[in-house]
Amino acid sequence: MESWDGLRLGLLALGYRKITYLQLGCACGDFRSGVEQQQDSYPCPRCGKPSQAVPLAEGFTRREQIPWEQVAWPLPARYRGDSDVDRRPRARTRRSQDARHTRPPRFGAEQPFALWE
Repeated sequence: MESWDGLRLGLLALGYRKITYLQLGCACGDFRSGVEQQQDSYPCPRCGKPSQAVPLAEGFTRREQIPWEQVAWPLPARYRGDSDVDRRPRARTRRSQDARHTRPPRFGAEQPFALWE
């Protein structure tokens, strides 16, 4: 069985580059990509704010650049901590019933029923 060090040297000799796969967390979503040199923070691909990245794995690639891929969508504004948005849940409003979905009155109910008046 070949060791990991031997495999790594073989891949580097074939033109592969060693990269670190990262996940970047921002208010506008989570993104993943692979980079050669790891930094303390990266600009968000969507809004440009500096954000922390978490290393996920190390690997090898021949690609020149791995684009940032969005893996999670942003939270709604009321959960993100925006100060101008009301954080209370919305109250449920009762829908007015449509006439098609109401039951017809029964005989002897509150309303008198007469065929001829």
